[in-house]
Amino acid sequence: MKRILTLLVAAFLAPQCYSTVLTVSNQLTSPGQFQTLNAAISAATSGDTLLVHGSPYNYGTITLNKSLTLIGPGHLPDKQSPVAADLDSVYLQSGASSSKFIGLVIANMRTSQAAVTNVRLYGNKIKNQIRFDFNGHSQWLLDGNVFEYNQICLYGTGMAVPYMTVRNNIFNGWIQDFNNTGNSPGFTLINNLFLNPTTAFTYLFSAVVQNNIFYRSSPSFGFASNSCTYSKNVSYQCSNNNFANGVNFVNTNPLFTNFPATGALFDYAHNYRIQAASTVKNGGTDGTDPGVYGGPGDFNQGGMPHVPIIKSFNITSPTVIQPGGTLTISVKSIIR
Repeated sequence: MKRILTLLVAAFLAPQCYSTVLTVSNQLTSPGQFQTLNAAISAATSGDTLLVHGSPYNYGTITLNKSLTLIGPGHLPDKQSPVAADLDSVYLQSGASSSKFIGLVIANMRTSQAAVTNVRLYGNKIKNQIRFDFNGHSQWLLDGNVFEYNQICLYGTGMAVPYMTVRNNIFNGWIQDFNNTGNSPGFTLINNLFLNPTTAFTYLFSAVVQNNIFYRSSPSFGFASNSCTYSKNVSYQCSNNNFANGVNFVNTNPLFTNFPATGALFDYAHNYRIQAASTVKNGGTDGTDPGVYGGPGDFNQGGMPHVPIIKSFNITSPTVIQPGGTLTISVKSIIR
């Protein structure tokens, strides 16, 4: 099964690049080429892809100092065994620029004292926060992730971080301390959903904020209202529903398909698609819906990546055969 899956992923990636695909699994009963993620990182060359298999065991803490693509199965994959690939902390050092993280569960991500640029995060669950500890970590793209922590989820430690796009994510917490004063607006918040019951962000300067939904999560707080540019956002049940400027939907129920009327944090049982009867339907700046299912990004509730995966793998009885006998196996694969 490992060989089949590796070949499928290699075939999918081949037209895009000529990198090597390495498999990682920390389950002895279902081994990959590498048992630990750090061993795979050490063996990999910049540009390689690491396919990290879902496991009930945590992969621990990694330090990345080269450009790699790490792909997990999603944080709630639609498959027979819906286990994720969990990591404790990810430390990005010089050399990790242009890395990609796809379909993983990451407790914490933190940058080093050297600029790490052009990093991409697609469809991950961030359990705690991403913390930027140095100026110049620019051209990041955060697309379709779920930020689970109900306090600070993006922490800029008071520094300038220009040219970062944050789109189609769900935030249980808030964004703090991105001081972009003096730079041309380059911090873009587009088509996100903020669910924190107090505020969406604090100390965010010179940001473009459009097509987001603020449900209980105030869009203007502290210095955030001084310099941000708002357009076609939705606020509802916030302690301060007003926007500092622009044309927006103020205190308007977005009418999610399935969501508690009093608000709640992220839950897989909820459906964040906007109903046809909603006042804000197709009300974004691009004619699509505000929130995570509109705009340019790619939100998937379970974070499943766009690679082939084994959805189910079954062995038909008898499961024990004599040498030379026939073993009947049924395999179903999917690609989102």
